[in-house]
Amino acid sequence: MEQSRFIAKKFEYSIYQDTLINLFEIDITRYKRLISEKDLIIFSLETKITNLNSIQTNDQLHIDELNKTIKKKDKQIKRGKFVKWILGTGLAVASGILILK
Repeated sequence: MEQSRFIAKKFEYSIYQDTLINLFEIDITRYKRLISEKDLIIFSLETKITNLNSIQTNDQLHIDELNKTIKKKDKQIKRGKFVKWILGTGLAVASGILILK
């Protein structure tokens, strides 16, 4: 009788241990899946960061080129104004000379 109780307790204990082992294995599988998802998300975010940095660099290069274009246009406008001023002054002087003669 005592031996059968002992065997029953050991059997019950081993079933309990098997249940715990199965639960732990399920938890381990779940944690591994979560870790792989986390790694995938991290990789995706790092890729996004790289892409955003490339976009920022390209935008800065584009802004620099536009600033160069604006400087060129400003020089052309100033040069055009200067030429018009010289022509106007020359015309006024020539008109003044013709009027005086």
